[in-house]
Amino acid sequence: MKYRPWVLFFTAGLLTILAGRWAMSLIVTSEYVHFSANFPTYEGAEVLSRDKVGGPWSMLPDREWNAYPAGGVMVWGRQGAISFDVGRQSFLKRLAQPWDLTLATYWIRNVGSRPRRVRLDLDMCGMPVEWVTFESDWNNNSKTTTRDILPGKTFAMDWHVHVPPERRNQEVVCSGGLKIMDVKTDKLLTFLPIEIINSEQEK
Repeated sequence: MKYRPWVLFFTAGLLTILAGRWAMSLIVTSEYVHFSANFPTYEGAEVLSRDKVGGPWSMLPDREWNAYPAGGVMVWGRQGAISFDVGRQSFLKRLAQPWDLTLATYWIRNVGSRPRRVRLDLDMCGMPVEWVTFESDWNNNSKTTTRDILPGKTFAMDWHVHVPPERRNQEVVCSGGLKIMDVKTDKLLTFLPIEIINSEQEK
């Protein structure tokens, strides 16, 4: 039985798309988590209207709108917390960099109504963390921005986390989080929970 060329082309294209989506689903939950973080998100904060900020929240009906979430995976995905599963890493990742994880965001976003300079505090349960950013307005010693982040604007940051041997066989590798603080007042603007788990250790 002969197959028409377009059938083979269509099938190959579909398999490529499915494989890509499967690989991406692993990457964003187990190897390289790219997320958004909004500030301020505390109760009573003065924030911009959704039409000025844009993003997924601008499309929500008013009855479903409550407040800006602390953050979420891939901006358009799950909101409110970050979960990393090292038990779902791909074969290549396990071979090359099995215990080096990356957290990244281009969207530390000021959803408030006034400019703010912020300090970032990342709690990764004492595990070694490398801070990397292309932003020039950053003090790595104090972990603070050296410019005001204007309403609706963003700041970028990457963190490279190394999981030490003593934590690798735990079901919950780390239950930590990202704090975004106001430099002038030291007020907590946002807390975004970040959890690293190892599903291979689940009972």
